[in-house]
Amino acid sequence: MVAVASVLSVACRDRELPLAPASGRPAFLISDGAHTGGNADFFFLPPLVPDPSGSPNFDGGKFNAQLAPIVEVCELGADPRLVPTTDCVAGDPVFGPATLPLDGEQYHRNWDTKASRLRDDKFYRMIVRGAPRGTPLGFLDLDPVSGGMKNVRTGDVVAFQDGRTLPINVRIEDGAFGSTSRSDHVERVVPNVATVVTTNTGFAGASFPDNWLPANAVSAGITQVVVIVERLAVNDGTTESSCLQSGLLEHEGCYRFRTDPDLHAFGDFSQPVTAGVCFDLPALVGQAAGPPFQLYRRAEVEGAPTGPAVPLDETVAPFLNCTTFGPTPVIGAIRAGGLRGLASAGWRALVAGLGRFISPGALHAVDLGAGGRTNAFSRIGWARTATLTKVASTDNQMGLINTKLPIDPQVCLTFSHHSDPRPLVDEPVRFTVAAGGGTVGGGPSTVVRTGSTGCASAPWVLGSTTVAAGNRLTATAAASPGTVEFMAAGVSLTGVSAQVEAGGFHSCALTAAGQAFCWGNNRGQLGDGTAPDRYVPTAVAGGLTFAALSAGDGATCGLTPTGAAYCWGFNSGGQLGDGTTTDRFSPTPVAGGVTFAALSAGNNGAGGHTCGVTTSGAAYCWGHNGNGQLGDGTTTDRLVPTPVAGGVTFAALSAGGQHTCGVTPSGAAYCWGFNGAGGLGDGTTTQRLVPTLVAGSLTFAALSAGEAHTCGVTQTSAAYCWGFNASGELGDGTTTSRLVPTPVGAGLSFVALSAGFGYTCGVTTTGTPLCWGFNGRGELGDGTTTERHIPTLVAGGLSFAAASAGTGHTCGVTTSGVVYCWGLNGNGQVGDGTT
Repeated sequence: MVAVASVLSVACRDRELPLAPASGRPAFLISDGAHTGGNADFFFLPPLVPDPSGSPNFDGGKFNAQLAPIVEVCELGADPRLVPTTDCVAGDPVFGPATLPLDGEQYHRNWDTKASRLRDDKFYRMIVRGAPRGTPLGFLDLDPVSGGMKNVRTGDVVAFQDGRTLPINVRIEDGAFGSTSRSDHVERVVPNVATVVTTNTGFAGASFPDNWLPANAVSAGITQVVVIVERLAVNDGTTESSCLQSGLLEHEGCYRFRTDPDLHAFGDFSQPVTAGVCFDLPALVGQAAGPPFQLYRRAEVEGAPTGPAVPLDETVAPFLNCTTFGPTPVIGAIRAGGLRGLASAGWRALVAGLGRFISPGALHAVDLGAGGRTNAFSRIGWARTATLTKVASTDNQMGLINTKLPIDPQVCLTFSHHSDPRPLVDEPVRFTVAAGGGTVGGGPSTVVRTGSTGCASAPWVLGSTTVAAGNRLTATAAASPGTVEFMAAGVSLTGVSAQVEAGGFHSCALTAAGQAFCWGNNRGQLGDGTAPDRYVPTAVAGGLTFAALSAGDGATCGLTPTGAAYCWGFNSGGQLGDGTTTDRFSPTPVAGGVTFAALSAGNNGAGGHTCGVTTSGAAYCWGHNGNGQLGDGTTTDRLVPTPVAGGVTFAALSAGGQHTCGVTPSGAAYCWGFNGAGGLGDGTTTQRLVPTLVAGSLTFAALSAGEAHTCGVTQTSAAYCWGFNASGELGDGTTTSRLVPTPVGAGLSFVALSAGFGYTCGVTTTGTPLCWGFNGRGELGDGTTTERHIPTLVAGGLSFAAASAGTGHTCGVTTSGVVYCWGLNGNGQVGDGTT
């Protein structure tokens, strides 16, 4: 230990200093604003160093008198000239931490060096901070010599006063703690007692209560911190360049609140601190229905916002002075409406007339542009509280690839401002295709403004992907959450269709995976939850998997793999079987809990009916019954499945216009209901209220009941038809109605027949499609509108697995699973996107 007694000349210099070698970190022997690389707003002062007032960084008008810096001296591990990376050794400093009191335009303290254990063979570093454990503002490396202390950088020796005292003088200017907003900021020491801090403009600040420092910080020896508040521009053109970067709509103003040392590592403040920020909405001050702007806090790590934006509880902040508050300079595009240009005038009016707001209603802190209570610091600013909600019924849809989804994806924006949620009107929402290709609003993205309900939607046309959840769409708005995502399943009817049905003026198809699609006229029979006609296949709502579909005139029914029956559409006579006459726009369970093996929806515009056969062969029918078509021995309409009379066991049923037919497991054919033209095939024109045996003792494999005629294929593939024949729909080469089964001409072998409205179609055992009868709308598919009285080849040369005849159009599925339709298309029932 050196006992210093003699006084040496301040200008004495005993040797030249070597240059510090290059290293990966600063190789300072002195770090301050007078030396390259140091803090431009911090200066050591004489006598430790030469007068720095001539330095380019020195600004005589920027001295910060609102601090209480501390100084400490530590022992270095090596000679800093030889080891530039050397640092303080472990353990307590040899001096300090000690406060540097304010002394004019400098901070000054005399260091009693005799009270410190200094050795002349060691080197020491003097460090100045804003607060204990704070970021070093600068440092000076020292070498004790006889009678004084040598500046290692310059070699100058500072003589001790009275043989032991070393004066320490420093200058700290505004900006020393990193403030970038010189026009609206503050850097000020705040102890652990009640203190109010405001920026130089008064536009922002904080009120600290007693004992506000985190308990862990106090335990670590932190008794004060430097609070730095600086204004940040609210460039709300993009989320990345806005102040909070929260995705919310932000308004002037926004400030960075931080401390030195950073208190985040020590936990929350022990007592809530009121952070106050003026804001740029003067025209709306005091209005209960004003937009819901409130203060938010968002954490900042290494200069970048991170984590959620946390709303702060409102409280008054009377320490603010917002009279001349206005926007920061615009950087880039500011969202329309973000800056109203009325701040200054509005705040002057507000401050001058606060008394008028006392009654009749209470003011909220936000209405005064005041503050929020926070337990931590980071970026704090005004943002609008808004919630973005996805309308669930428009998500997870199923749609045909390369076509528009049946329901446009929709989101709604709401806000709450001391009230129940209300719609946010005329707010932009951006919809963007995120995966799967396709378009939204005609392109990869589109902006839609919310309507009077606060909701916005956009048409989504799927791409070509059929990957599960492969189609994704995002909706983005200035709200929380900022983005929601929609998913849709794309389905192709090419090569995968298991069944197609032509109804009255609509069509339905079933994929091999059991997904149902319908298109055409829509009184609910498309089952997509809406009423508009659809010109392309549209997914049936509800997410059900079907094993079979049956399309009637205004209704459709489906059967699940477990035998559960669902119907939807027009329900005037109870043909949906749900116990009501209420139309249904999506699949609705058929009442009664009956397990079915097959269903058939009738095709009669005047009033439909539906029939089904159970797994045990029991027959049930429901709906209109004016002609006995339900077969229960009455003409009473039934709203739920009602057993068909007679106890006959059936393998399948077919519901026609106003009559029904069925075939037994042994191939016997029965019909009942309307019989004015012989459609029951019993040799009479007598209406039958119960199943009646078809004449002729033929053994059938399948039957099809049309509007007023019936056709069947025998177990040997022969085709027979009977009933009304005004257009040649029986295919026997005449227009004479037949009361009993009559062979279809040309001696062809069929696998199936389908009786429609005045015409018939069938597929031969070789896959050839044939149609005959009325052809006024092109339903026979032969390229003409000429009526045909015998089976006529459908044009195109395609090979079909099945065909379905409707009221004026026909559909079929090829052997490769491709769906084709032709004929009447007034409601889009052909499904080619046109009418």
